[in-house]
Amino acid sequence: MRYDDIDAQAAHFKGYGQQYQQLSRGRFEGRFSSFDFGPDLTVHFERANRDLAQSAQTPAGRFGACILENASPACALNALPVTPDDIVIFPGRRSLEGKTSEGMSIFCLDLEARLLPDDGAQMRSAGVRHDPLRAAQLREYLAAGLSAFVSLGSPSGYSASARGFAASLADLLWQITVQPGPDDLHVDRQGGMRRLRVYRRARDFIRHELGDGICITAVCREVGVSRRSLEGAFRSVIGVSLGGVNYFFL
Repeated sequence: MRYDDIDAQAAHFKGYGQQYQQLSRGRFEGRFSSFDFGPDLTVHFERANRDLAQSAQTPAGRFGACILENASPACALNALPVTPDDIVIFPGRRSLEGKTSEGMSIFCLDLEARLLPDDGAQMRSAGVRHDPLRAAQLREYLAAGLSAFVSLGSPSGYSASARGFAASLADLLWQITVQPGPDDLHVDRQGGMRRLRVYRRARDFIRHELGDGICITAVCREVGVSRRSLEGAFRSVIGVSLGGVNYFFL
C-alpha cells in the first residue's frame, strides 16, 4: 500500500506504539506491506522518501528485529549506526528511538517470544549487531520466503509451511543474538545508551514546554548536561542539531 500520511503508515505496527516525525521537508510518500503468518509471525516491509524520527516499544511476549535492504541508506537507532550489514534486535518491553533516512527500505519482524529457546530469556538486550554474513543470510531467507508465499497467494493457506518459516527465522535470530559473530563491532553500547537517555529527557521536556517557548539553556539545566553534550545526543539519535529542534517538535 502507498501512503502520503506518516501517521497512517506508522499505525500498521500494531501494538508497538510506533510514532513518526518527519525531519526533512517535502511531501511524504511511503509504502508498506505486511505478510501475516498467523499469531507467531508478521513480517513488515517499509519504504519512505523522507528522513523520519521514529520511536516504538516491543509489546511484552513479542520479539522484534529489523534489517535494511542492501540498497537502503544507513540509519541510526538507539544512538548507534545501522547499515545493511547490521541486524537490529529489540525484545519485549524494550524501546527503540532513532532516525531513518530518505529512501530507507527495511524489513521488520514481529515474532511470538515463545518461538525462541527459553522464551527468549537469553535475548533480552536490545541493540545493533554488526554481522555482515548473518545479515545477508537473514535478508536472503526473508526475500526467498516472502517471494514463495506471494507466488502461492497467502501464507494462511499453507499453515505448516508458515509455521516452519517462522520457526526457522526464530532460530536464525537466536543464533545472531546469543552467538555474536566475529565482526560484532558496535562496542560503544554504554555511550549510546547515555546519549539516548539524554535525548529522551530533553525531548520530553521540550514537548512539555513547547507552548511557552523553548530556551536551550533551560533544556540543558533540566537534563543536567552541557549544550555540547545535548547537541551530540540529538545528532546521534535522530541526526538533527539543536537548530532543528523547533521544526522537529512543531
